[in-house]
Amino acid sequence: MTHLHDNVKHDGNSGLEWKSEPANLRRRRPLQKTAPSAASIPKLSTKAAPPDSETAKKSKNYRFISLALLTALSFASRLYKVDEPKWVCWDETHFGKMASWYINRTFFFDVHPPLGKLSISLVGYLTGYNGSFAWDAPGDPFEDHSYVGMRAYCAVLGALLVPLVFETVLSLSGSVRAASMAGACVLFDTGMITLTRYILLDAPLLFCIMATVWTFVGSWPHAHKDHPTWKWWMWCGGCGVFLSCAISVKFVGLFVVGWVGLVTAIRLGFLWAKHSHTPLTAIVKAVLHRGACLIALPVFLYFCYFAVHLRVLKFTGIGDGFYSSAFQSVLLGNPLNNATMPGEVAYGAMIALKNTKGNGAYLHSHPHPYPLEQSPRGNLQQQVTCYTHKDDHNIWQIRKIDDAGVIAVTSDVQLIQHGDLVRLTHITTGRNLHSHKVSAPITKIQFQVTGYGFNGSGDVNDLWQVDIENGRPHQPIQTMITHFRLVHYATKCILQSGTKQLPTWAFNQLEVTCNPRSKKTDYDSQLFHVEWIYFPLLPNITFSSHTPSFLSRFIESHQVMLKGNSQLKAREQDEPTASRPWQWPINLRGQFFSGGKLRIYLLGNPLVWWGNIVVWFLYGALEVFAGIRRKRAVGKGIDDSIKRALESFLPPCRWMFLGWAVHYLPFFAMGRILYYHHYFPAHLFACMLTGLVVECYTRLVCLLCRRSFLQAAIRMGISFLFFSGLACSFYLFYPLVYGMTGPFGDRPESPLHRLRWLRSWEF
Repeated sequence: MTHLHDNVKHDGNSGLEWKSEPANLRRRRPLQKTAPSAASIPKLSTKAAPPDSETAKKSKNYRFISLALLTALSFASRLYKVDEPKWVCWDETHFGKMASWYINRTFFFDVHPPLGKLSISLVGYLTGYNGSFAWDAPGDPFEDHSYVGMRAYCAVLGALLVPLVFETVLSLSGSVRAASMAGACVLFDTGMITLTRYILLDAPLLFCIMATVWTFVGSWPHAHKDHPTWKWWMWCGGCGVFLSCAISVKFVGLFVVGWVGLVTAIRLGFLWAKHSHTPLTAIVKAVLHRGACLIALPVFLYFCYFAVHLRVLKFTGIGDGFYSSAFQSVLLGNPLNNATMPGEVAYGAMIALKNTKGNGAYLHSHPHPYPLEQSPRGNLQQQVTCYTHKDDHNIWQIRKIDDAGVIAVTSDVQLIQHGDLVRLTHITTGRNLHSHKVSAPITKIQFQVTGYGFNGSGDVNDLWQVDIENGRPHQPIQTMITHFRLVHYATKCILQSGTKQLPTWAFNQLEVTCNPRSKKTDYDSQLFHVEWIYFPLLPNITFSSHTPSFLSRFIESHQVMLKGNSQLKAREQDEPTASRPWQWPINLRGQFFSGGKLRIYLLGNPLVWWGNIVVWFLYGALEVFAGIRRKRAVGKGIDDSIKRALESFLPPCRWMFLGWAVHYLPFFAMGRILYYHHYFPAHLFACMLTGLVVECYTRLVCLLCRRSFLQAAIRMGISFLFFSGLACSFYLFYPLVYGMTGPFGDRPESPLHRLRWLRSWEF
């Protein structure tokens, strides 16, 4: 039994079939030879059903009114006071700064792909932002700088989530009420509103994920058995476009790629199993069609986004030290751009050594000793680290082992060759690169590397042997080209640039060790090359011939981004804001977006989030109930109506539950630092599942009633309780979205004290 307003044509259940005939013909049951008894089916109504055209018209009007109302409220709630607070909030300090760099075309390093930042930058440029604001820290006032356009852009993308959720659930179930419930969960969620009102990547990411789901589901009714229609190409092509956008905003967009791939594979498997007579060529064609839209098109567009990114950022800037010397050589203003230097390395040259394939950092030292607990016998030796930025403290002089003091430049030029013993002296402090059998600060199984001696004087532990990669006897070191290792002469350990960050006493720079037990996995971290050299006795040459291609820059960009993501570990100052995945669904703790006079706190609407948890159990009960019914093989009278209701809603519920799991469970395997906002893509699927499950239970309860007025009362009652409950909960917690003033919620005199239902809520 369906309500008048829910008779909307849908394909949520028939999505597992090719459309070889109209859906209503497939579902039509054979005529019974004998009329069923009056007791076998409930008497639903004594009134005649309205004409089909009138039913369709009322359903269409109900759908339009519901969608329009939800969309209007969504835009109003997201854009209300979008200019407040009038200062930098939370991670706006990062992404606003990146918008400035894009507008100024200054290269920078970030662990995320470029599309989200590019779009925010474009909107900022078009709305009058000139890229001159510093974005130094949260709380910095914007003053006269134009920032509202970028916030409004993110808010509009967040507002569009509600109609996208509505249309997706409507396509899956055909129920306007289920779609309205799912949309209301997103509309009234305080956390979703807060997250999408600021200059962050979350609004573009959530929009692209939801648009992907909407277009993917929209393609299902148009998947014909023999050939795809133009509507299918339009919907499936749109899905491919949004897939490329999702992964181009953040790498977690890969989760929706995985979901689309899983659902496509499952649906094709069902199709093949159900239509066993279908020739293999038809299946292959179906796979190729989907591969073109869902794989080839997104990959092509992904390359295009990166081409724009690399074309726009043409000037050198902060973070280019993470990239190879060849990569830096194409950036205007970089010392390596059109650089002329000696092509070979000689004794007495001043050089900068850069790790080649590991962390890409420079060998660095500074006039600060290791702490006492890191120093043997109280001998405080100088710190040696790896640093990802260009700095005067990255410069070393490479010297012969019998030199005393800083050598003078003479006409006796001797090139450094494979197998030579050398001493490296730090230019700004005069200390020698040194190692000894003392455990490294973090990697205890390896040896410590220090700066030792003074003005070049030292001991045998300052000697290093040059080991060129695949080197030949007497092979010289070539600038920017030759990759080599430095082997410690006394202990035979190998200098290694690590990925572990040292504590604050070393300014959170990267650890350098000497590895006595080298493995193949350590090899990349042990390779160095000479990126910069000063030696006037050798002729300078140009390195323009080593300019990398777009493909090599594309590959290197991903290597650096993935390495940067893997190094995002929780630091001491991050601990208060970091969280674990098990805390997210239960809404255990939120996160401050703004402090000061107007406080903003990211926290989901408790009724929405805790209601989603209840729905998981209700959905599990539906699956158990359906499984028992399949075992009993019942299907007459009211049992047949129950079967149809379950068949209409359980398949869409399974897709949504799978989407929630794919977007949530992988975080348990991640070692990087995690935040509360990482759960919100999964939360979208949980909200859609809630709308579907609540509507399914509503229909099942209505089937138990014989009177139409009771059915209408049940529908009205459940809808009223659902929507009014969400609205009241939003009314209670809306100050968290638009700004709190006065005492904190943990104080009894605070007006928010009554809302602090959990002690972990810090507002």
